[in-house]
Amino acid sequence: GGGSTNRSEQGMSARKAHNKETGIGAAIDYRYGSPEDGVVVEHVWPGSPAEAYGLLSGDVLLAVDGAAGSAQSVEVAKSSICGPEGTTVSLRVLRRGEQVEIGPVQRGNWVTLSQVDGNLARLHRLSANPSQPLDAAQVSAVSEICGNLMRLRNVLEEERARFQGGVLQMRQKLASAVQQTKRVSRTIIDVSEEVERREERTGLMEQRLNRVLEMLEVANDERQRLRKELGHATDAAAAAAA
Repeated sequence: GGGSTNRSEQGMSARKAHNKETGIGAAIDYRYGSPEDGVVVEHVWPGSPAEAYGLLSGDVLLAVDGAAGSAQSVEVAKSSICGPEGTTVSLRVLRRGEQVEIGPVQRGNWVTLSQVDGNLARLHRLSANPSQPLDAAQVSAVSEICGNLMRLRNVLEEERARFQGGVLQMRQKLASAVQQTKRVSRTIIDVSEEVERREERTGLMEQRLNRVLEMLEVANDERQRLRKELGHATDAAAAAAA
């Protein structure tokens, strides 16, 4: 359909060997596959300038650098968004019924997948007849292919390094979380053991206090008995004296 034949990918780079044009890291296509429905952002590449400035998949393109006409077709939109590396481009998009301004977004050194695919097809055609000498245009085409492949390789290397760095950070965070969990668990165990020891000491103190109270009770009973005996002895002595 229109989506497959008119697709414009400025994602994995939009640099061309001669004019040094670059994109912002987004893939655009016709909305619902029909030019009448406008141009929509199909994909935003992670780490791209488009992502950094808040462009989202599903945004409907309304204008490029303030020009509504630049958003009427995929070809015109692509041509308007691409430009010299380091320059900027501003977009106006429709998102959930509201107009949103994006940018200015700085163009970066990205290579489009469609460009690489096209160059690979050209390289295949050139290699199909190796006995034929290459003219200047063919030499230029091969140089362009090699340059794009090298840039694509560099992009992939950067993505791999970023992914590996992310995995390493996740592992470090996980190891730190495990160590923290172990420390917290050890602290909980230590506190529990201390509580048990204190409860045990409290139990022993209660037992000792109960024994002291019992001894006081016995001593009080003995004091009362002695007082009675003293009273009887005093009464008997008084009677004898009389």
